Amino acid sequence: MSKIQELKNISHENVRSFLHKVITTASFEKVSDIHFIPQSEKKIKLKFRLDSVMCDITVITSKIYEQLISHIKVLANLDITIHYSPQDGCFTLKHSGRDISCRINICPTINGPRAVIRIINEIKELPIENLGFDIEQARIVKKHLKKKQGLILIVGPTGCGKTVTMYNLLAHLRKNNLNILTVCDPVEIYLDGISQTSVENQINLNYPTVLKAFLRQDPDIIMIGEIRDRSTLKIAMQAATTGHFVLSSIHTENTKTSLARLSSLGGDKNEIKDNISLIIAQRLIRKICNICYRKMNCCHCSDGYKGVVAIYEILELEKLDSSRNWQQQFSPKPKLRDIADRLIAKKITDIEEIKRVFG
Repeated sequence: MSKIQELKNISHENVRSFLHKVITTASFEKVSDIHFIPQSEKKIKLKFRLDSVMCDITVITSKIYEQLISHIKVLANLDITIHYSPQDGCFTLKHSGRDISCRINICPTINGPRAVIRIINEIKELPIENLGFDIEQARIVKKHLKKKQGLILIVGPTGCGKTVTMYNLLAHLRKNNLNILTVCDPVEIYLDGISQTSVENQINLNYPTVLKAFLRQDPDIIMIGEIRDRSTLKIAMQAATTGHFVLSSIHTENTKTSLARLSSLGGDKNEIKDNISLIIAQRLIRKICNICYRKMNCCHCSDGYKGVVAIYEILELEKLDSSRNWQQQFSPKPKLRDIADRLIAKKITDIEEIKRVFG
């Protein structure tokens, strides 16, 4: 029986023991987020986001959940008397000689407080080739990582693994004795040897404010969690054009649509081409369980899938002609969908999973 199935059968009465079991199980099964979702019938659904998909785990009574929320707030040093405002915090759970880092957000809803615990996993320093890039893609990525300045963008929808890819690239770069500064909203992954800052909008510690300070910190590399607005893009471009290496992400579907997004944020075509060296689009694809092969939902998998594989498409902007329509002159090869089709042919995944990811 899998640890997740065991979790469905344990008692909820001792909230301290129950929460410990929930978090340790989530960490063991590589769950990214734990969701406590209040329902109108005064019951709370516990769900895991496993391999980028939400999975039902169990249902908790509202009486138990009140105690659970209070316990979570105590662990995260939050005010237990606040019920109608969002709260953010973090805590560390010790288990079997290791620390499990958790980030918590509690948000009020009409049915009660909704809580999400994100498991903050450590980054293992993997070779570029082991991240999911094919041989030619890995060659291009390593070529651009050797540059002293410019901007690399990781693009894709929410939950596609952009943050993990960025931190893996940073882990690769930190070996070179460089001054690396990062700003995220919030910091989700911790890396030794680099300075990391979390956005705190309530005290005006936003992306533009932090980035302006970073430029006075003699950085070699700056990582920006996400470019969301014109001012952040402007400072990122400024950093890239004044001798800094910048790594960031934006929320778009693929490499080509990212160009339109950059233009909508006020980026000039020549400025984009001169400062952005590489755009990497990615997705996470669930792999078919190698025990049941989707013929049944066995105790080792979720709906016949176990684990994920990252796929990428890349765009080198130096190959684009700024005087022509970008959308018409470039078609990345291979495209994301081309690589997905290869996974189907190799029986790593199936058409149902590809339809779920790409629609």
